[in-house]
Amino acid sequence: MAPVKTFLIVLYLLQYSCFGSDVNCKQGECKPIEDTTEVFCECHKKFRGPACRDACQDKPCGVNAKCSSSSNHDRSCTCENPWKGDPYSGCRSQDLQWVQTGEVPSNAVLSKTQLAVCKAIGPDGGWHSGYVQDHRCNFEYDGNSNQASSYQVLVDPCGGRGWKWMDGEQGNMVPYDESKRFPGVMYYVCSVKSDGLVGKLFNTQHGFLCHIPRTGATRDGSFYALVPQPCL
Repeated sequence: MAPVKTFLIVLYLLQYSCFGSDVNCKQGECKPIEDTTEVFCECHKKFRGPACRDACQDKPCGVNAKCSSSSNHDRSCTCENPWKGDPYSGCRSQDLQWVQTGEVPSNAVLSKTQLAVCKAIGPDGGWHSGYVQDHRCNFEYDGNSNQASSYQVLVDPCGGRGWKWMDGEQGNMVPYDESKRFPGVMYYVCSVKSDGLVGKLFNTQHGFLCHIPRTGATRDGSFYALVPQPCL
């Protein structure tokens, strides 16, 4: 009878326990499910899933993001510098940058008429956006055209994929300074549709108007606004 009893014990272990199970519990403890022939992994800290894998392996972060597993079987994702976005679905954007230069870099942000976007300090001590021409930044201030030999050019780390011009006011326009003359009013980058000149955009008592440096009318309600977009 002893061999039969031994056989029954072995059969029980094979059917109702982790003994002989193909469940991989390298980072957990295999436990049988009561009244069934199934088993499960009770994972150790930082591990999750049916096979108790590292939380970052079980559910990876998005592109350009780094993952850190925690002790509560979860993971956290953060974007790798200089990438921006949702680290869980993917960090696909980079911030546009202003650089001090006397030239037009190859990755400069351009208007539809190929004018490089610049900004310079105006008479009020604040920044004013415009366009580069003849190694000078041309911008509007108080209804007049101004030029500056010292200026910054807006560049795109993504080589032209990180921005676009959109028709009219947008919710995600590129801001660059708060007005010194009108506290609380933000300045944005714009380009008028008629001739492609670049200027500064802000909300006036007549709505958003693009202020451009040119002879004649310097305010225009028909414009494109500069907005960022994902590089990838």
